[in-house]
Amino acid sequence: MAAVGIDKNDPTPLYYQIAQDMRAKIAAGRWGPEDKLPSENQLTAQYGVSRIAVRQALAELEKDGLIVKRRGKGSFLTRRAVPFVHAMDYTLTSSQRFAGEGVSLTAQVLCCRQLAAGQQADSRTGFVLEEPAVFYRRLFLLEGRPVALSCSWLPQQLVPGLGDSPLPQGRISPQLYRRYGLQASRVEDYLEVVAPTASEAQQLQITRESSLLLLKGTAYLQDGRALEHSATLWVGDRVRFKFGYSL
Repeated sequence: MAAVGIDKNDPTPLYYQIAQDMRAKIAAGRWGPEDKLPSENQLTAQYGVSRIAVRQALAELEKDGLIVKRRGKGSFLTRRAVPFVHAMDYTLTSSQRFAGEGVSLTAQVLCCRQLAAGQQADSRTGFVLEEPAVFYRRLFLLEGRPVALSCSWLPQQLVPGLGDSPLPQGRISPQLYRRYGLQASRVEDYLEVVAPTASEAQQLQITRESSLLLLKGTAYLQDGRALEHSATLWVGDRVRFKFGYSL
C-alpha cells in the first residue's frame, strides 16, 4: 500500500511526519472526542512504515495531550484534541462564546503598563498610538491549555485608573462596562495567518512550524471614538472560527 501523508524521500524523521499528518487529520475533524484511533497494525499498513515509527508518532501525540493510550484497548482521542468553535458573535465576550460550547476559557494577565502617545503599539499591528494608552498582554487558556496570546490598547482618557489594580479574572470588557459605562457598538477585525516568533511559540507551547491566526482590529464606541485596539494570536489547530451572516 502506498504511504499516505508522508514522503519517504524527505529527510524529516518518519515518526514526525506521521505525527504531523495525524495532527492535521485531528484538526480537520477526522475523529471526534474520545474516538478510537486506528490500531498500530492499521497505521503501520496505512503509512507503509515500521511499527517503531508508528509508536514514536503516537508517543508524540500522547505527550501533546492529543491522545490517551488504554491498555488492551488502543489509543483514543482526548476531548482537548478537537478544535473548539469560536463563534464570531460580537454581542458576547470570548468567554461567553466558549461557554456556549461547554468549555471554559480563562485569562492570565502577563503584562500591564502605560504607553505614551507616538509609540508604535506592536510589531504585529503596525499602528502608532495617537494618545496615551493602557496596554495589556494576556494569555488565554481553554480547558487549561494555551490557545491565544492577546494584546489590547485602551485610551487612558477613557479608562482612568484601569491599570492601577489587578484585572479581575483577566477580563477587560466587564470592567469597561461596570467601571466606566463603556460598551463597543461597532468592531472592525482583520484575520490573517502568521508564523509564531520564538517567544510566542514558547508561551503557546507550540513549535515554530505551527500556524497562528492573527485577529486584529478596533472596537468603537457609538460616537465613533476608538475604545480598544487589539491583536490576538490564536493557535490555528486548536480553534475554528465560525462566521454567520443574515442575508
